[in-house]
Amino acid sequence: MSEDLPSISKKSPRDHIVNVVKATLAALPVAGAIASLIDDYIPKSTEVSLNNFIVDLKNRLEALGNRIEVEMINKDEFAELFISCYQGVVRTRQQDKIKIFARILANILLKEGDAEKVTYSELDHLVRAMDNISVGALRVLAAIFSYSSKISSGNRLNFSDISSIIKDLDPSLIMGLLNELNSVNLIHMPGAPMVRERDYANYPIELTELGRRFVEKFAS
Repeated sequence: MSEDLPSISKKSPRDHIVNVVKATLAALPVAGAIASLIDDYIPKSTEVSLNNFIVDLKNRLEALGNRIEVEMINKDEFAELFISCYQGVVRTRQQDKIKIFARILANILLKEGDAEKVTYSELDHLVRAMDNISVGALRVLAAIFSYSSKISSGNRLNFSDISSIIKDLDPSLIMGLLNELNSVNLIHMPGAPMVRERDYANYPIELTELGRRFVEKFAS
């Protein structure tokens, strides 16, 4: 946890948690509105995850600086995305996921025309996708992204390429994780080859452009 964030005991009252969150955001131009939303939705049982989310969000917004469009905080799209991110955060204790939620929420506040800005429709899809994929699937996606960037064939690779990297997972589990990613189109699996090799070795896998953008902008 960030040294700038006051420590919170397990028995801290709700008002104290809200005050800590508001204090953390105090220096940001969108602080008041975000803190108000947190005040409306915060439950006691999610202190750790929420604090981690706030620290990540604060750090990301500070890094973006004057690239932030303050007025975006008043739009329905931000409110909808905030609620979706919040719901995702309270359902996980995985820091990798929490950081992604923070980066997605920060992205919608970028000014129009910013090269890093993603459409609301894509952000909304990615938030919902995060609820449907596991941390294991994120690990597999990272391996696919890393491998595909090193080969001449670009987005296309085989199952054996990934299983040779992630040796501690059973092939049947890796296939399950791939199916999670395929279901939200972060990867594409064209289907079983006509002649199948053992342990799915020659099953084709493609990193989609959506998957590439997701890793580059939010999960790297």
